[in-house]
Amino acid sequence: MKVIYHEAYNDPSAGTPGLQRKAGLIYQQALEEGLIRPDDVIEPGRASEEDLALVHTSAYIREVMRTKPQELVERALLEAQGSILTVRLGMEGGIAMNLGGGHHSAWSDQGRDCCLFNDPAVAIRIAKQEGRARRVLVVDGSARHGSGTESLLKDDPEVFTYSIHGASSGHYPSTASLNRNLSGAEDLTYMKTLAFDLDAILREWGIPDLVCFIAGADPYRKEPEGVLKLSVGGLESRDRLVAHWSRGRGIPLAVFAGSGLSDRAVTIHVNTLRALKEVDSLP
Repeated sequence: MKVIYHEAYNDPSAGTPGLQRKAGLIYQQALEEGLIRPDDVIEPGRASEEDLALVHTSAYIREVMRTKPQELVERALLEAQGSILTVRLGMEGGIAMNLGGGHHSAWSDQGRDCCLFNDPAVAIRIAKQEGRARRVLVVDGSARHGSGTESLLKDDPEVFTYSIHGASSGHYPSTASLNRNLSGAEDLTYMKTLAFDLDAILREWGIPDLVCFIAGADPYRKEPEGVLKLSVGGLESRDRLVAHWSRGRGIPLAVFAGSGLSDRAVTIHVNTLRALKEVDSLP
């Protein structure tokens, strides 16, 4: 299992010192617990404007480069390239995770909810362009609806976007998509729905060449918005389910960390790595 991380993933604009260093804390804790080794970790470069232009307008890219703080632009470019590498390495080795990325709310011509560039959509477009994957399933486990990713990929019938969330920002009709608004749901309801939906997608849409999983920590019940009520253990069960469902069928899995603002966010993201390592170790 390969992990993508850069020290510039850390966000100095976040509200608390812990969140400012979230990516670094995930990395350090995963090393200390033996979930990853230094030689498992790949440091990304920056995504090019040509890569970003696969899903974003040139005018929007220029606006971001010109008007946003340089450290935020740098982080967004590194995370986007990190997600491109995550998909490539996942396709090659079975599982890979980006300790950043998952910025699913960015649209073609605007950013939303602190998302500048939609790195999952960029990575998927490049994977298809390179011939690495033809059919891609996006499993968006963040608390907010992945409307940006859905809007960017809605015209491609070989990309299925599945968002299981607690806060909807509207549904944008696509040729292949499923949205579940489970506002207020706790562990049992969430897990039953997730398992049912994944099997239904497989049965009705078919087997993908790649699963892209946004493993947000924000469905946790003590998140500031609190739109879902999952426990720390429930979120680890979610991650384990997606990993087993994918790898048990021989489908490569690319994971993006997504968001999380609670004081348990680091633990939740480390547990994602724990679930991935468990599945990666299976014969």
